[in-house]
Amino acid sequence: MYEARATSSRQRGVPLSNALELVKNMIHFYPLEKALPKIQASIEQGEHLHKSMQNFSFFDSRMVYLVKVAEEINQLDQIFDRLQQQYYEDVEHRIKILNNLLEPLLIIIVGLIVGFILVAMYLPLFQLGGWVYINQ
Repeated sequence: MYEARATSSRQRGVPLSNALELVKNMIHFYPLEKALPKIQASIEQGEHLHKSMQNFSFFDSRMVYLVKVAEEINQLDQIFDRLQQQYYEDVEHRIKILNNLLEPLLIIIVGLIVGFILVAMYLPLFQLGGWVYINQ
């Protein structure tokens, strides 16, 4: 999500430090809220973005490496756009897997609830029938 914000800001010609400020104000995710001010400060001191990102475990090594390459070839906009697409597709894939795992579980739970209700309704009737048969 923050990749999309950074990409759109960078494509409009906003400097990286200002783009990070915008992202910081828009995204409310604790690890990013904690990391972005420090990254912004280190960039303002002249450090590369990928080196600033390395200090935080939130950013995976693949992302840091791609940002490093993008800085070297001056293609940060395209890399952020590609990362945003890949992470979005990854999240969609994980949601589908989770849905596929939860669907049978929910069917079993609903079946157990319905079975419990049926037993709770018919057990007294069977007990009543047994009582009538014994008393004859």
